[in-house]
Amino acid sequence: MSLALRFNLLGKNIWTSSPVKLLKQHAGFSSGKLLDPRSYEKQHFTTRVRTLETKYTEKASWHKTDSGSCIPGIQSLWLQKTSEHDQPGTVLVFDVETTGFLHKDHRIIEFALRDLSGGNNCTFETLINPERNVPQVVETVTSIGTNLVCRPDIPRFRDVLPILLAYVRSRQAPGKPVLWVAHNAKNFDVPFLAQEFARCSAEIPADWFFVDSLSLARKLVKSEEKKDDL
Repeated sequence: MSLALRFNLLGKNIWTSSPVKLLKQHAGFSSGKLLDPRSYEKQHFTTRVRTLETKYTEKASWHKTDSGSCIPGIQSLWLQKTSEHDQPGTVLVFDVETTGFLHKDHRIIEFALRDLSGGNNCTFETLINPERNVPQVVETVTSIGTNLVCRPDIPRFRDVLPILLAYVRSRQAPGKPVLWVAHNAKNFDVPFLAQEFARCSAEIPADWFFVDSLSLARKLVKSEEKKDDL
């Protein structure tokens, strides 16, 4: 997938009256080493790291569970039509680059998200050290190679995790869920994210939900085709 985050029009289409499937992830959790703020290429969130560490990490509450519980479950949620000022939760579109296609055998090498509500610091992007070589075919497609990410100054996922959790909390409305949206999320992005959480013995928050925009797009296309047939 490209990190261009091609979701500019998604905010206009996601709040439909059609039921869509959301993935709700569960894994275990334990706190990890905090990221030492540095300057990374292609990394937006570093400008907020010090503030986030000071303001949010002291309030973090993490719990361990069985890492084998990271297999995604599917639960239906009815997304009702809503106004811009009354959305049911924070909507984050996200994308990952990886060392390969199989989440159990490969690692994330780049992670990016964007809060559709916009405003200051609405993006979070970082390279991630996979602690293994990046195949040449992956470097050809993504321009991310072993020499770029397998360095001591590039954070591992367990280093990024506390910062990511703090960032999401900083964007989350009180009492509202977080909707994570990715194209082909069910088969690619979400399994990789869940596997990385599991490797950290980490629990994905219960109020995080995952939407596959590829499935949503297919539903919308089929709906339009039916209208044309009429």
